[in-house]
Formats: sequence, structure tokens, C-alpha cells
Amino acid sequence: MINTIISTADMVRGYLDSNGISIKTLAEACGLSERTIYRFLCDDSKLSRKIAEGVNALIPEISLEFLMTYDAKYQLQKTQHERITTEKRNKTGSANSTVRKNVTIPRYLNDRAMKAGINFSQLLQAALKQQLGY
Repeated sequence: MINTIISTADMVRGYLDSNGISIKTLAEACGLSERTIYRFLCDDSKLSRKIAEGVNALIPEISLEFLMTYDAKYQLQKTQHERITTEKRNKTGSANSTVRKNVTIPRYLNDRAMKAGINFSQLLQAALKQQLGY
């Protein structure tokens, strides 16, 4: 079970809001564009050192070390969550869900099968079922 913490962007947004600091002001303090700040605040990118320094310059009680450590923990949590979600998604595929398989066959067989209108997927399924005793 992962203890959920809010995103670094949400935390910074809360500090900015509670201190009446605009995105424009933060952008100027960081020496970055407002677009870069918006991208971070929308959680599309991780906290950069420049943004952390800008927040620290505007709100000195929030240390640079705290922000960088918090973001590192958040990024780790986010990665773990994505890994667990992917594992669950991979495990929950039903027995009847499909998978893609690539096979290699000689060209002459491919040419003849294509001319004969053979459905490779159906043929492979039938052959596997026969081989496995279904």
C-alpha cells in the first residue's frame, strides 16, 4: 500500500495561492516563461531546480531542500503507482482477450496462402487448439 501524497505541483500551487503569488510573479522570480510554470503546475513536468529556487525566493520559509526532497518522493511514488497499475492491468486480462503474435514463414507459403485466401489468425488458432487438445 502506497501512502499517497499530493503532487509537488498541487503543493506549490497551494503555497502560491495562500501567499497571493501569481504565476507571472513566480515566472519572473525563476527567470522562466509563464508557459513553463503552467506546464509544471499542470503536473506535466517534474519540479526543476529553477522553479524550486523561485518558490524559495518568494516564500523563504519553504526551503529549497524541502521542495527538492518532496518532489523526489512524489516522483518515486508516481513511478511505483504506474508500475503497480501496469502490473494489475497485465494480470487482469481475461482468458478470452486477444494477444498479437508475429510468426515467420517462408515466402512461398505466404504467397500461396494469400492467393488461397487463408486467414492466418484463424488457421493458427485452429492449429493451436488441435495441438493442445481443445
